[in-house]
Amino acid sequence: MPAEHRISNPDIAPVLPPLPPGAPPWMQRARELSGSLEYCVQGGQPPSPQLHACMDRAWEAWYPEGVSWRDIQRTIKVIQRVDEQLRMTPPDGESALVVLAEVTRRSLPSAIRRIAPLSTVVSMLRELRHERIQSLAQRQALVKLLGWQDMVERWAHRVIQLVNEG
Repeated sequence: MPAEHRISNPDIAPVLPPLPPGAPPWMQRARELSGSLEYCVQGGQPPSPQLHACMDRAWEAWYPEGVSWRDIQRTIKVIQRVDEQLRMTPPDGESALVVLAEVTRRSLPSAIRRIAPLSTVVSMLRELRHERIQSLAQRQALVKLLGWQDMVERWAHRVIQLVNEG
């Protein structure tokens, strides 16, 4: 968390119990986040625009489009299978690519199908087909199908709103 959002340990000490000595970094980060949020809640005042934007990003990251971790895992498996298929036998022509996109989309979890129309899957397949670095292709495919780029755009929009309001 940026320094201007950090709540000092004495401030959150009455709110949360202390961490064990030598707590690992993940635990320290979790405490800092939860302590800062709880400090704001107990204070009852609206957070600064910067902290409000951080809260919005954390919320979206925690609950991305109503997609579960299991949905994300299943989506990764679908992407890996279709990527292998594309690398072994690329579709011959646009109509074959659309058919593959339809089959691929039906293989996706329902939560992903809700946010990824057929046009997104077709676009994702085109990008998979042209990217030579397999790991990069699969990362980009996941970002596209899950709408994570759209989420970043929403964050940017919200930050601009908060800055203009503040």
